[in-house]
Amino acid sequence: MADYPEDDTLTAIETFEFVSQASVETFLGLLKAAWNHNYGEYIRRIDDTLTLITGGWSGNEDIISALQTNFVFWQVCWKLSKRGGLFEFDLGNILSDKYWAKG
Repeated sequence: MADYPEDDTLTAIETFEFVSQASVETFLGLLKAAWNHNYGEYIRRIDDTLTLITGGWSGNEDIISALQTNFVFWQVCWKLSKRGGLFEFDLGNILSDKYWAKG
């Protein structure tokens, strides 16, 4: 289980560059390692939907802020936010072959 995320980890999330479909999996691994599960809050992926619940814990909220700073991830994947720290992301677009097709 993770403690409060290090500044280097938050910076890595903010500046992560998606260069391939495989890099998406690397990014998700980074999120999972940084997320604090101590309060029963979770990070869950079912198919192409990534669900994050912060539970109001400041470290997880900082991860969400870092995600918002990552322009590509937030613009391509953000689906919804709800009061109470619930966030959903649609990974379908960024995992699609069309996203990575060279024009």
